[in-house]
Amino acid sequence: MTQLRDLKFKDLQSKKIAKEQLEMSRDIAEKTHILSVNDAFYKYFRTGNFDAMSELWHESDQVSVVHPNWPVIDGYEDVMDSWFRIMVEGVPPKIFPENPIVLQTGNTAIVYCEENLGSNRTIASNIFRKVKGQWKLVQHVVSSLPDPE
Repeated sequence: MTQLRDLKFKDLQSKKIAKEQLEMSRDIAEKTHILSVNDAFYKYFRTGNFDAMSELWHESDQVSVVHPNWPVIDGYEDVMDSWFRIMVEGVPPKIFPENPIVLQTGNTAIVYCEENLGSNRTIASNIFRKVKGQWKLVQHVVSSLPDPE
């Protein structure tokens, strides 16, 4: 009887471990996908691909952006207008994300990363929401980093 109970216990433990490993694998895959969307955001920004940038954002009044030294801009149309002014009417910066950290719960993800602009560095938080199976940007906020001493 004890052997049978021990076998059942080991079987339950094995199933629990397998389930946890599957969940971890899915979590890693999802976070990897979120990072690829974040990288695409910076690629589109850097290359001035306004059409792709427009597709990346969630078409909603509940989106916002805070560019350095700009006021908060909210609503899809105004947010896209700000990107147009920077990317098309201006010169897009050569900007690269570094040291990203992904926090994800359900259909919301936040990516914190440093932005390398060559001689300048900033810190950004990019908030994504999963909409109809796709991760869409809903907020981008940038802050200056203190000068390294």
